[in-house]
Amino acid sequence: RDRDVTGVQTCALPICYKPAMLCRLIADYGELSWMMAADHRGGRLSELPSVRMQDGEEAILRQFGTAGSFVVRNLFDSQQISAVRSAVVAHLDAASWVDDARGGMPRANVDMRCEIPDPAYLRTYRRAAAEPGLHQLPHSDNVRLLGRMLGIDHLFPIPRVVLRIVFPGATPTHPHQDWTTVQGTQSTVTMWVPLMRCDLSAGPIATITGSHRRGEWTRGSAPGGDIDEVITGDHDSWSAAPLDAGDAVVFRSLTVHRALPNNSDCLRLSIDFRIQDMSQPLHPGSLLPPEGFRAWDDVYKRWTGEDRKYAYFWRGQHPPIRPSATELAVVIDGSTGIAKKHFERIVKNLTECGVTA
Repeated sequence: RDRDVTGVQTCALPICYKPAMLCRLIADYGELSWMMAADHRGGRLSELPSVRMQDGEEAILRQFGTAGSFVVRNLFDSQQISAVRSAVVAHLDAASWVDDARGGMPRANVDMRCEIPDPAYLRTYRRAAAEPGLHQLPHSDNVRLLGRMLGIDHLFPIPRVVLRIVFPGATPTHPHQDWTTVQGTQSTVTMWVPLMRCDLSAGPIATITGSHRRGEWTRGSAPGGDIDEVITGDHDSWSAAPLDAGDAVVFRSLTVHRALPNNSDCLRLSIDFRIQDMSQPLHPGSLLPPEGFRAWDDVYKRWTGEDRKYAYFWRGQHPPIRPSATELAVVIDGSTGIAKKHFERIVKNLTECGVTA
């Protein structure tokens, strides 16, 4: 056995196989890949459980309760995902980020590699992330049906849909729990949706099975300081799965998760969004526009026709906002520096959007 540059542990095969070829061969061998797969931290990966909507509520609730994370196969229509991907890739191609976009797998121009907070990244990101099709996916009938199966009777799709564009070799997202930054209610559910075929080598999301049952994990500072990294150990078992366009990874707000490294030759494209019940509290930070946008008007300004009905859908009806505007004013008075500016931005956004908190 040996480890190639893709992070996949390999068995003895003829020396003529190059690492990239070997990675593709292993991916084609289904269960065999799970015997060989290892994540970039040196631990083995197990397979993330999968369900289909037709498996029924009992099967889905079983995975949600025990594992806390699972794949829903074909949650979205593959043609809808393909159309959204094409719209996003058009922006990336215009910025010369793509060498070849044929076949639904956008091969990256690694000479243009960049990531947040690089201004060059944000310029292209803002154009791609404002595509209306991305923001319509959380409103699909299947999302609403899945929500009901998970006990979300009056579903509210949190409007902050986040597009992820990951170059090969980019820094993967560190282990964390969404609850740390999303707040509001611990019953919030996250959906991570690839916009393309996403093998293990492309860097899909990985989760720790059952981690939600251990409450809030101890945190430390991640490199870059953007996010509080959950401290994990060698005994923690990570799970992931190859994903097709139309699949979604569904997990709880307390589920520990991270991204695997993108060791492919493609840009890894995905979105993530969150849903919750209308009766549960919503943190006002969840109404901020996605990272890279100053205001929601910057997201919606090019939307026309039918797309406009999704703009500001949440202004008229939303969950109770906590902390309220009065409570936020107290927080601001007691804050300084970056924290104070963040809360002031939250209040400004609520005012601009005409939301009463």
